[in-house]
Amino acid sequence: MHRPRVRDASAVQGVFLTIGLAIAAFFPFLALYLRDAHGLDESQIGLVLACMAAARMVANPLWGHLSDTRVGRLTALQIGLAGSAAAAFLVNAAVALPAITVLMVVQAFFMDALLVLAWSTTVVRDRPRGLERHGRLGSLGAVFRHAPRFWGFLVAAVLVWTGFNAAWNFIGPRIEDQGGGPFLIGLGTALGGVVEVPVMRSSSRLQRRFGLRLVYMAGCIVYGLTFLLWGSVSDPTILSLLAVFEGIGFSLLFTTGVVVVGRLLPRSLYSTGNAVGQMVSFGIGPILGAGLGGFVYQHLGAPTLYLSACVLALGAALVAWFALATPALSEPGVSH
Repeated sequence: MHRPRVRDASAVQGVFLTIGLAIAAFFPFLALYLRDAHGLDESQIGLVLACMAAARMVANPLWGHLSDTRVGRLTALQIGLAGSAAAAFLVNAAVALPAITVLMVVQAFFMDALLVLAWSTTVVRDRPRGLERHGRLGSLGAVFRHAPRFWGFLVAAVLVWTGFNAAWNFIGPRIEDQGGGPFLIGLGTALGGVVEVPVMRSSSRLQRRFGLRLVYMAGCIVYGLTFLLWGSVSDPTILSLLAVFEGIGFSLLFTTGVVVVGRLLPRSLYSTGNAVGQMVSFGIGPILGAGLGGFVYQHLGAPTLYLSACVLALGAALVAWFALATPALSEPGVSH
């Protein structure tokens, strides 16, 4: 009885590993690919990336609904893989900006099916204990009535993730403009990924020792300083190596953000709270960051872009200082 489970687990892990390799080989070089292979300027690249982020935000609930109620997870994964691969292949033949944008949006829409599979496969889901009446706006309204501070948390999230996407999406062109190339871009991405693992593993210890508020603020501050250095340094090798600190900031924010939602809300509202947080952090943030980042990079220059991203990240830390000022989030060693 146990052997099929092992084989199923290994198969899922193998799928995730394969998908992860494809994503890691795709996204860090996307802005560079759009600029060098298709001749798009930074404003146009920002537009394409913002449209892709909007497509992912719309696709997330749609793929979740289809996989749970219509086609199943395996079929959803197969459709997502086929559609994503086909759209990515056709982008190579596209010339005009509208065609490139449409195909990249289609590619993002289908690729989101892979993320839905990861979420639904790895997260333990339970059934509601009973139909609970949440009042006006359902569970969404209940989230903000139960935790008014959740508004402040969302403001901090949209600030820091807008800054992150403005900075990260254009670090490839930034390195190339300073004389670097794909090797240094890949090196920086790899270094950032390597450091994420130990930082994520130590995140719970940091939260117990310093409290969630300080750890979340630390992630924002690390991001802000990294973005400031990206705008100030001109050596492409150093720019690449600085991605180590981006990995640290991402790990602190990603792991802490989920726990903050758990501390602010009761268990019955976890899913809604996390869904709203994900929509803001990885939906609205990328749309604003990519769209505005490309315009600023092209018309005001890289230093202005990265200084602005730094200000946004440090502003998020300041907002978090006030929004997360509760004993459950501030005091070290507090358990939920």
